[in-house]
This record gives sequence, C-alpha cells and structure tokens, in this order.
Amino acid sequence: MISQEFIQKIKQRLKSEKEEVEIKIEKLSKFAFQVDNPDKDDIGEQATEQLTNEALIVTHRDVLSKINVALEKIQNGEYGQCEKCNTEISEDELEKLSWAEHCSKCTN
Repeated sequence: MISQEFIQKIKQRLKSEKEEVEIKIEKLSKFAFQVDNPDKDDIGEQATEQLTNEALIVTHRDVLSKINVALEKIQNGEYGQCEKCNTEISEDELEKLSWAEHCSKCTN
C-alpha cells in the first residue's frame, strides 16, 4: 500500500511540475505564432521554429493533462492504481514518473 507520506511528497512534486509546465507553455505560446520580419532568407527558419514550438506546446499540454489527472486521483483517493489491470503501481515506479497511469507489467 502506498503511504500517505509518499502521496503527499508526490502531490507537492506534481504541483511544482505543473507550475513549470504551465510556464513553459505560456512562454512557447508567446513565440509560436510570431513572424518578426518576413525576409526571404528567414522564412524557412521561422517556419521550422514555429513548427517546433507548436510541437513542444502539444507535448507540454499532454504532460499537463497527465499531471492534472494524477492530482485529481490523489484528491479522490485513486492515485497509484494501474488503469489497465487495477493493481497498485509501486512507489519506485511512481517515483520515476509521478503521473504514471500503468504498472510496469502493463506498460511493456
């Protein structure tokens, strides 16, 4: 059984990670759709940078969603249960990935 002490530690980590991801999304969003000076030589470089920023935003939003689900599970007393087989995810696994949705058996 996952200890309450461990869950509180993870909850604080998740909150901190959430803040960091939200800041990254905000910073990337400010620059994702800016075109400074559409110079013929810079258009390709700017397009590549915009696509990269957009991909990073999508990735960060996915992580943010997983963090929010994990925080909700903590609130509901459902944290640390595998979504596929409903067994408990080990503290070691949760230490590695605090928003883990599946146990090691179901991720392989």
